[in-house]
Amino acid sequence: MIFDEGKGNLETLQEGKWSDLSLDIETLDTKSTAVVMSIGAVFFAPGDGQNAEHGDCVYGPEVHIYVDAQSQIANNRTMSNDTLRWWFDQVAEGASPPMATHAFNDHALPTAIEQLFSFICDHSAMRDDGTAIEYLTRVWTRGPHFDWAIIESCARMCGIASPVNYSRVRDQRTYCAGFDWSGNVPHDALQDAKIQANRICHVADKRGEVLA
Repeated sequence: MIFDEGKGNLETLQEGKWSDLSLDIETLDTKSTAVVMSIGAVFFAPGDGQNAEHGDCVYGPEVHIYVDAQSQIANNRTMSNDTLRWWFDQVAEGASPPMATHAFNDHALPTAIEQLFSFICDHSAMRDDGTAIEYLTRVWTRGPHFDWAIIESCARMCGIASPVNYSRVRDQRTYCAGFDWSGNVPHDALQDAKIQANRICHVADKRGEVLA
């Protein structure tokens, strides 16, 4: 497939591949070594103005992966008292954290990372020059020094190579700075990823520009 970044998102959507991915994780620490409880990711593209319910955002394939915490702790991934207290506060307010709702359906960390990376490769726009494949999806997070840094730390620990080049990681907070947004944050990885995608599309529309 030939991918022309200058033509934007909708062309890649028509070809069945996607150029933007929104990703969110839930963790038990704020360090890059954090225990990961869940990973949510959804491919998306700005819409054509006909989809107000989702902020003019077209959703693509999505994945929600729950990760076993005990095996991560045994392999020296970290938890913090502050983060645990934060989760207790969320429970007190009615939230249902991943470790409470999916304790018996969790994947081992290597399996979870492989599932995420396979999902990205299956649906990402790509460039193939005959010698190597380059995956072109931009990965959006609410701060690459948190979500994606933790994913990369997990991948290194598991000995799994990431298909995402560092130059393809984008910071939603920086891109959306200065624009009002009223979306709620439910602290569910997949729902948070969708809210993030909506906000990015909303700001792209306000800016009158193609995502890059």
